[in-house]
Amino acid sequence: MQVGLFPRWGGRLPKAGSFIPVWPQGERCMDADVRYFQAQPWWPELPAAMRDVLERRDPAYDVPDPRDYADMRYSFWQPIDLYQMVEGARARAEELGLRGVILSSHLTTISAEAANVLAQIAYECEHYGRPFEPPVALITGGHLDVPVGDGDGIGGRNQEFALAWGQLLGSGRLASKRVVVAAMDSDGTDGPGTQLAGGKPICMAGGIVDGYTLQEAEEAGVDIASELARHNSTIALMKLGSAIHTGNTGACLGDLRVAVVR
Repeated sequence: MQVGLFPRWGGRLPKAGSFIPVWPQGERCMDADVRYFQAQPWWPELPAAMRDVLERRDPAYDVPDPRDYADMRYSFWQPIDLYQMVEGARARAEELGLRGVILSSHLTTISAEAANVLAQIAYECEHYGRPFEPPVALITGGHLDVPVGDGDGIGGRNQEFALAWGQLLGSGRLASKRVVVAAMDSDGTDGPGTQLAGGKPICMAGGIVDGYTLQEAEEAGVDIASELARHNSTIALMKLGSAIHTGNTGACLGDLRVAVVR
């Protein structure tokens, strides 16, 4: 663990070194945000009280002005950040004889789409040695998203990422027995949380899959495509013995995903 201190303020606000802001990051932006929200298909689904507050552009609900904090006596300690997490993963990969490559420390997109794109890169590495010769560990950080829509399943973004990639590794052009993928939330709580699981303590950190996952699912009577459509990744991974459970780690550094191509 490293402890780094921010420079003295000197009349200016320091910039946060993490994806979690600890003070306002810029100018007020409610007007622009409301216009953006109103253009989204989910705007009519917001509660009427919420739409009313936004449409009135009440400044009391806007972000605070950063200048309001300039004279505060304030210390901020950040023992570790997401950059150290992905760098730590890269260093560990190289200790194990792999080439460690950080593709992105801030990958933010839909889980299944991220799995598909990164699977294409892994395929390129495995079959053509580009952009990286195997054995290589492809590392990404950052939070993914899962638009659940009408899905009634129990899952999490890293679990869905892993399960989606596991499906690709089992059949079709991207099938491979030389790729292993693990994805997890650094705080150990990828989802769903007991509030959606009937009180059962099944909050998982993530999942791990390989080219045998699809076959194992078929043998266990788990329809991965159907479970992904329901966003039911937690239950599917638990049945396959492929869920990662750490408990609360006490850290919050975003997500970590590693794909090893042998």
